[in-house]
Amino acid sequence: MTDTLDATTRYRPYPAYRDSGVEWLGEVPAHWDVKRLKYCASVNMGQSPDSEECNIEGSGPPFLQGNAEFGAVHPQPKLYCPSARKFAQPEDILLSVRAPVGALNVANRVYGIGRGLCAIKFNTEFIDFKFGLYMLRIVRQELTATATGTTYDAVSVDDVNVLSVLLPPLPEQRAIVAFLDRETTKLDALITRKERLIALLEEKRAALISHAVTKGLDDAAPMRDSGVSWLGEVPAHWEVSCLKFIMSHIVDCLHATPTYIEGGDFPAIRTADVEPGKVDTDNAKRLDKEQYEKWIGRLVPREGDILYSREGERYGIAAVVPPNTKLCISQRMMLFRARVPHVSDYFMWQLNCPHVYQQASQDVMGSTAPHVNIEHIRNFFLLVPPICEQKAIASYIYTESTHFDALIAKNRRHIGLLRERRAALIAAAVTGKIDVRDLTP
Repeated sequence: MTDTLDATTRYRPYPAYRDSGVEWLGEVPAHWDVKRLKYCASVNMGQSPDSEECNIEGSGPPFLQGNAEFGAVHPQPKLYCPSARKFAQPEDILLSVRAPVGALNVANRVYGIGRGLCAIKFNTEFIDFKFGLYMLRIVRQELTATATGTTYDAVSVDDVNVLSVLLPPLPEQRAIVAFLDRETTKLDALITRKERLIALLEEKRAALISHAVTKGLDDAAPMRDSGVSWLGEVPAHWEVSCLKFIMSHIVDCLHATPTYIEGGDFPAIRTADVEPGKVDTDNAKRLDKEQYEKWIGRLVPREGDILYSREGERYGIAAVVPPNTKLCISQRMMLFRARVPHVSDYFMWQLNCPHVYQQASQDVMGSTAPHVNIEHIRNFFLLVPPICEQKAIASYIYTESTHFDALIAKNRRHIGLLRERRAALIAAAVTGKIDVRDLTP
């Protein structure tokens, strides 16, 4: 993987260069032109109709308000508008002019476009479509530097029109496209393989945890019917109980929005901050001391307490409070404390298992903001092994999860390097840092 750190060293440069006149771009091949976008493309800024003019029933052309509907390549519209005022045509490039400024998609049909987007149509006398798309992914950095706004970043039509555009001769543009298509396809295939491996590792990790939590570590142990349909057979000496009898405290968050403070001392844990078995305190929003004390009024979280998400798209996820950490639960979160001598980690892992998620899903209310009723959560059926087995299972899961996590992290690093290589290769080719004209498959 070390070659991903420099994707361009094995390619030769052009024989002669000149100053581009653009500071960030530096030198370009001597025979290339550099122009402003407005001289070789048309830019059509979107315009938003009144919200009541839009619908979800399919009346009128599909309408895109901004980049929220962007897919991997083409948009995925959710709204329609018979009175849209501005349109993107097939093969127009859709550029987000509001945060995140510079996001790109390609129109695959006629779309109405709102003020969060503009549609760019290249003049084919100057720019090959695919070359232009590759190039925009590089030169859009100029927009990031100029984006301004009081509540959110945005750029104007003038900012888009003066984007720097690199113009090799058309045959050379097509040669660059052929090279990049070929090389990025190879890199994308490697990334896909790594992503599939990560998915497989995560699946195996989840299956291992679920088996340990619901069947125990002794495969020879006698089994019995649990009496709960989604649990099936369980070790004969295990009990089945409800969450409310296992936990001494079951606390919901305050039903309010805290005042977050950048650089505050205390992380406020939201659903976005928890993964099964993990809590991300580093990237959590922060509170000052006054807000923190307000949000711990119902219960002060301590090491080993269980954090549980009960609302939103990410409901049903549990993690434990890490050691030496002062935090509080924020919106859509709950806090559980296991009765002594129960082992919190064991029940945390069980809360992440399919049989508990199924119980939560049966009671989910709301479609746009799903949430689970607190009383239903209190009555979750959970398995209760003897304390010694709770400890053994928690220890076993920790050891095995550490192994899986290391493999997953390694492959994610590899994916990051491959994506860096892909981006560096595109940048080098479309800015003329490497000469790919004579490279053939």
